[in-house]
Amino acid sequence: MKKNIISFIGILAMALVFGLAAVSCSDDSGGGGGGGGGGGIPSELVGKWYASTSTTTPLFEITSGNKFILGGADYDVSVSDKTVTVKQGSTLVGTFDYSISGNKMTPSNGTVAFAGLNYTLTKQ
Repeated sequence: MKKNIISFIGILAMALVFGLAAVSCSDDSGGGGGGGGGGGIPSELVGKWYASTSTTTPLFEITSGNKFILGGADYDVSVSDKTVTVKQGSTLVGTFDYSISGNKMTPSNGTVAFAGLNYTLTKQ
């Protein structure tokens, strides 16, 4: 079961990276895009999130500087209420809702790239 989850995560990460490489150029000619919501990233979300405690590679990392790091690429992230929104410039990568208890995150209602993100993650 764990091997299947890790394989799925790897495939999802590769698909996301390759897919975003094709559409990563923004249509706007202005400066960089900002985060959203004005409140910044909640401290409970900041850190490296792992699909399993037995792996040494995080599934993704969320920084206090409004970045979402996945597969070596970084994206813009914003949080509104309990919904995480990830973008590459003006292009939506995906969203997911979350709940956190201690160092465990339970994502739900994922869209686009995060549609299959429906298992508990651990922050280490």
